[in-house]
Amino acid sequence: MRIEHQDHLPQGRWGEYRHHHRRIRLLSCLAPVQYRSTLAHELGHAVYGHRRSTARTELEADAWAARYLIRPEWRHGPRRPMMTF
Repeated sequence: MRIEHQDHLPQGRWGEYRHHHRRIRLLSCLAPVQYRSTLAHELGHAVYGHRRSTARTELEADAWAARYLIRPEWRHGPRRPMMTF
């Protein structure tokens, strides 16, 4: 997977995933929170192997991104809570 940074993307997009090229393109001017959420969304497209944008694929990518960003332990496996006495 290659990630590229662009000054402009079509149709006012913040990012896009190109399945055939295994490439994510992101706007270079995004704020950190926009960058992370857009990257997570585009990674969702990659994980599911989406080849085009539809209402369904956008929802799937959004859901994947939300799980990835909200529950970081899903990326690294469960962690045991530290116990203090």
